Order: sequence, then C-alpha cells, then structure tokens
Amino acid sequence: DVMVRFALAESEDNRNNSTRGVIESLFALYLSGTRATLEQRLTWITRALRNKDPLLQRIGVQCLKTALEAHHFTSFYGFEFGARPRDYGISPRGKEVREWFTAIIELATEIGVEPTNIGSQVRSVMADRFRSLWAVAGMVDALEQATPRFLELGWEKGWLAIKQTIRFDAAGMPEDIQERLKALESLSRPQTLIARTKAIVLNSFSGGLDITDGDEHGSQAYERADQAARELGELVVVERETLDALLPLLVENQQGRQWMFGAGMAAAADDPSGTWDKLVEAFESIPDDKRNIQILRGFLNGVHGRDRELFERLMDATISNK
Repeated sequence: DVMVRFALAESEDNRNNSTRGVIESLFALYLSGTRATLEQRLTWITRALRNKDPLLQRIGVQCLKTALEAHHFTSFYGFEFGARPRDYGISPRGKEVREWFTAIIELATEIGVEPTNIGSQVRSVMADRFRSLWAVAGMVDALEQATPRFLELGWEKGWLAIKQTIRFDAAGMPEDIQERLKALESLSRPQTLIARTKAIVLNSFSGGLDITDGDEHGSQAYERADQAARELGELVVVERETLDALLPLLVENQQGRQWMFGAGMAAAADDPSGTWDKLVEAFESIPDDKRNIQILRGFLNGVHGRDRELFERLMDATISNK
C-alpha cells in the first residue's frame, strides 16, 4: 500500500526508476525478489483491476502482463536490503509453473470477458502473451478454454496472435498440438466486415497481417496487407450500417492501415462527396488529441485518381471551412 501511494503520486510520464516499474517487477514468475505466494499476487492484481482509480487499474494491467511473461526473464533492480541478504524471490519448477500460469490465465479470463474498458485491456494483454504461453509455457488447454470466451466480445488481436504463433512456432510442435492451434485459428477468424476491419485496418499489434499471414516477407507481405485493407474499404463503404459503426474508430488516433482503407472507400463509394462529409463529421466529433487524419488523406488520394474535379472541390471546401 505504501508503494502504491508513491506510484499514484508520481507523474505517469516518469520513466526513471518509477515506482510503477518496481511494483510490476514483483509479479514476475522469476526474479521478482519476493516470496509472496501466488494467491497473494492474484488477490492484489484483482483488487487493482477492480479499483475505480484508472491509474491503479493501469498498474494492475501491467502487473498482469508481467505475471503472464513466460520467457526472457530479467530484472533491473537490486536484490539487497542494506546489510541484509535477500534472494531472487520464488523460483517455481514443473507443476508449480503450470499452476502459476493456469491461475493467472483464469483471472485474465474472468475479467477479460467483461464488456468494459478494463476487460478490453486484459484481452489485449492475453493476445500479447498468447504466443509465449502456447509455444514456450505449453498452456494449450488453458488457452483453448479461454479463447472462445474472449471471442464473444471480439478478439481480433488474439486471432493475429494465433496466426503469428502458427507461422513462427508451429513447425517445431508435435502434430497434434499444431492441429489444435490451427483449429483455434479457424474458430477465432473474424467473420464480419466490422471484425475483419478491426483485425486488419485498426490493429497496431506487432504481429499484424503482414507478418502473420502467407509466406511472403518484407515489402511483399506489407503490400499484401495494404491491399487487404484497401479491399475492406471498398466493401465497407457500400454497407451503410457497417460504415456508421466503424467511423468513430477509423478517425481515432491509433496506428493501422487507415490510409489504404480510405483509398478503397474513395474508389468504391456511390456518393464520394457525401462519404467525405461523413468522414469529416466523424473526424470533427472527437477531441483534437484523439484524431487520426490518415483515412481522410487516403480518401482524398483515391478521389484524386477517380475524379480530379471533385478532388478540387473537396479541397476548396476544406480550406474554406478552416
């Protein structure tokens, strides 16, 4: 509780030996520097995630992410306490490791299935950790049980994580484990236009479609992913309800392939001028610091290639409205 008070008092921008980092390190499987039991750590993470303070919730999310780390263990903190010796913390082996990850995954699943902001963050953490949990920790059963529950609220990032695991790790797995992983990918594959757009266009996940799908590498893979985003733009722009549902997300400040999606929208729109108006309206409806202009740029580029006169009118109108 004392450390938490320090963490809540310090600036979130502090990256120099922050108290938050110290707290997070206490939840690692190895090199935690603490003998706290698994039950004690689970209780603390649960309380943090359930707390009403957004900063404490974010600390809880990072502690959960640390607890789900399955390899590359390291520590930036000392293990001494004045003149008193202190060890590196617990060092579980065999069955204890499996019990650790099983319990942490169960907690993540319990909270991750909730239709809340914290539930969304927990699902994102599980996607980040999926590959190492499956390929390194061997938590196949637990992940098979958790995945269908996450899918109820949409887990596009999880689908990409599964595809990443297939591409980079499946060859070294027993055949039955490979088949189970492929079955999970098939189950998780986005089916609706909204889900596919979230997975391919609006996902900044490090294992995006360009490196998780197909056999190409480098520029070829990147170009194929861009083409997929463009084709989705062509499909979504003619589906009014789908477009209306996605617009608030498409203009938000997050990394993705919004530019190519916008170009596809311009190429297939029945009413490019009206579509532009909807894009601008959605863009202006959110705070300045939350905006992403890339979809507007892509759309204008697509209009320029399709109708130069309309492009000039849209540009003139945009400048006049400044």
